[in-house]
Amino acid sequence: MTSAHVTVEHHDGELIVIALHGELDLDNTSVLGEEILRALPNTTVGAVLDLSDVAYLDSAAIRLLFELASTTSEHGQALRIVVPPGSLTREVLGHVALGSTVPIDPDTTSALTRMRESSRP
Repeated sequence: MTSAHVTVEHHDGELIVIALHGELDLDNTSVLGEEILRALPNTTVGAVLDLSDVAYLDSAAIRLLFELASTTSEHGQALRIVVPPGSLTREVLGHVALGSTVPIDPDTTSALTRMRESSRP
């Protein structure tokens, strides 16, 4: 089994940063998906999914990202993904056009700022 884990940070009471670390693949995406959903209560306005520390992702991980986008949308929650420019992960997500479904930001600060701006009345 490959090594991966999730960390969660709460911001402003309504926003969450969920960071994934390690290698995301068929061996662990089911467990990671469950951990992410547990960290994302329905009362959360939005979440930033930080993939900055992801060393590898396969098609199962890509499917998980699209499923998370769908789930958060169904619950009326905002989702943004953080992937550093120039990273292999960013290149892969560009090939599958994830950015057409979920906004992709270069860092968590930018993602949180944009999420706060978009949630203002």
